[in-house]
Amino acid sequence: MMELPFTRCAGEEGESAGRFDLWLARGRWQVFAEAKQAWVPALNDERIYHVAQKLNEAKAQASQLRPLAAGATIATLVFVVPYPTWTSATTPESVLGEFREFESKLWDSHDKRSPTFQTSFTLPHTKIQEHQLESHARPRAFPGVILCGRIHPTGAA
Repeated sequence: MMELPFTRCAGEEGESAGRFDLWLARGRWQVFAEAKQAWVPALNDERIYHVAQKLNEAKAQASQLRPLAAGATIATLVFVVPYPTWTSATTPESVLGEFREFESKLWDSHDKRSPTFQTSFTLPHTKIQEHQLESHARPRAFPGVILCGRIHPTGAA
């Protein structure tokens, strides 16, 4: 899919080209989405704060892109990719349990002033295993991805 071109800071000094990451439409219904990715090496509260910062960053960037059709909706998204350390005591079940607990805490921490959503795509525990990465001294596990976001009406980005 191609990114949808828009003008960043339209009508202001510093106007430049910009893009929404995704555009969905059917008839008069339109959603413009700005997405970010958050790598999560540890499943802790600091990483939850990092995801919230990414959502805020997407919201700030989306608010600079104009013009939008009347009645359009903006979605700010973050693809959360946990990759916790794998130790000798780690099991696929323990990784999956930590993933689900982190996902629950992430949902509880969402700013509910805007409509929010969250879903996850997890591997079956039989597919979760250690991965040795050149960029990390210790092996990691990749249990799945969490997609979280907020919905903002046009003009409220």
